[in-house]
Amino acid sequence: VKKSRELICEAFYIPRGYKVADKTGREMLNSLLLSLIVLVLVSSPAAQTISDCNVLGDFYRSMTVNTEWTISTGWLTTNDCCTWYGVTCVHSATNGTDGPWVSELQLPSNQLSGYFPSTFSQLSRLQRLDLSHNKIKGGISVLLQMSAQSRCIDSATSHIPDSVFLSPCTQDLNCVGGVCSLVGGLTEVRLQDNMLNGSIPEGISSLFKTLTILDLSVNELTGPIPKMIGTLTQLVELNLCYNQLSGPIPEMIGMLVKLKYLNVAFNLLNGTIPSQMVNLQRLEQLDLSVNRFNNGIPPDMGVLVYPSPPPCDYPGGTCFKSTIQNISLDDKGNCNKDEFTMWYVMGHKMPCNAAFSDSQWWCNNCNAPYPASPTPLPSPQSDCRPNLVALPPTPGPSTQMNVPATVEVISYPGPCLRLVILNRCTRQQTLYVRML
Repeated sequence: VKKSRELICEAFYIPRGYKVADKTGREMLNSLLLSLIVLVLVSSPAAQTISDCNVLGDFYRSMTVNTEWTISTGWLTTNDCCTWYGVTCVHSATNGTDGPWVSELQLPSNQLSGYFPSTFSQLSRLQRLDLSHNKIKGGISVLLQMSAQSRCIDSATSHIPDSVFLSPCTQDLNCVGGVCSLVGGLTEVRLQDNMLNGSIPEGISSLFKTLTILDLSVNELTGPIPKMIGTLTQLVELNLCYNQLSGPIPEMIGMLVKLKYLNVAFNLLNGTIPSQMVNLQRLEQLDLSVNRFNNGIPPDMGVLVYPSPPPCDYPGGTCFKSTIQNISLDDKGNCNKDEFTMWYVMGHKMPCNAAFSDSQWWCNNCNAPYPASPTPLPSPQSDCRPNLVALPPTPGPSTQMNVPATVEVISYPGPCLRLVILNRCTRQQTLYVRML
């Protein structure tokens, strides 16, 4: 209370030790003091935990429509939501607060059924979300409001004034001895195998500062892959397979230079596979199967290992890349007139592994990134690519995202995947397989 009186004196320029003799003045001061105490209590970490618990209560009620969860230990039966099944809280200054805050919500395969409540975005420090293999419906717009914010927090050596703590900032100088740091922001979103519908909004770009994993596979999403997905430059995994997405793969996907896993198989994607995909230097797994592309694979994506290419098409060979260049992923001449061609296009990096039986693709060097030179081909061109010292540059600093009008192909060689490309014929115009 003494500290609160001092804060009021500072706020209203009342000298410390000054006595308010007038009764009305004392009543006004006490009223202000009571208001400030209420404000302090409401904004305290404990109050924030109560707020997070209220949001989770809304979530539980929204996700128990005509169903009971497989495991619901603690939910709405205890006051501390940090002890509820599937909930993890942070209790330290990590993440910009003294906590506790809800930082993870993981309820996979738990018979959830319903829609995200509008209050869900108020879980402002949530980082990991795994609600895979449930029956969640509707869209994902509410998640787009859960982006990281730059806020003032205490430094390792000093505590900043309460009036500055968690205030917006652009640099450390705004924080009166503290540091300007990212607070909150989704890093992992795993919603595969649900009943989500609608499109993926362009507003997905709001998560560009933190999102590393996005898995929306095996849902009922429609519309195009948003162009702004290319702004998610922290992405390592992107899985959109088994939906009903249409249109071309956007050129801006070439901005995802940290991407290691990309799967857009079993959709209705069409058009040209963008040459900008060769920018994905760190790509280790790729699946473009069963779509409606009308061209081939960019040659710098890798080398063909199935069907087996002629000897001259191995790295360093005289006709290197000729086999992959001659493949077109259209329907012409591949199947009967009443059949639809399904192209399977998969790629992977082959790690150094002596158990791999084909000596043509053993590595001379097991240092990442792999693969290195195939043993039998010592020519200067036999390396699939040089070891990259650093990642290619990303567009714009980490605090903002400058979206270029066009995405240029960088000068590095492609990701050098071992590609498997084959076709199958079916009488079905479209083919969807829902994972059980």
